Amino acid sequence: MEIITGEKTGIKVSEYKGVFSLTGCRLYQDKLYENWGRLELGKDKTVSEKAQPFKCVLGDTKTAEVSLLAALKEITGKDYSPADVPF
Repeated sequence: MEIITGEKTGIKVSEYKGVFSLTGCRLYQDKLYENWGRLELGKDKTVSEKAQPFKCVLGDTKTAEVSLLAALKEITGKDYSPADVPF
């Protein structure tokens, strides 16, 4: 699922082998493109050979649910339970 969050930004919700993640995206000509880059590896900060999407791994369904509800609480200051979420 892709969600447009701003004039030129968005996020993509992905699931791979039961693990959910969020990837930051940029909006260009009404299409979201994932932000990709090369990571620094180790103490000497060598750069990885392959570029990869910048994402936040949320974990399995239950862990992702708890993580996102905690983030929602941090943003709004309200307590949420899974039954309170309108989606």
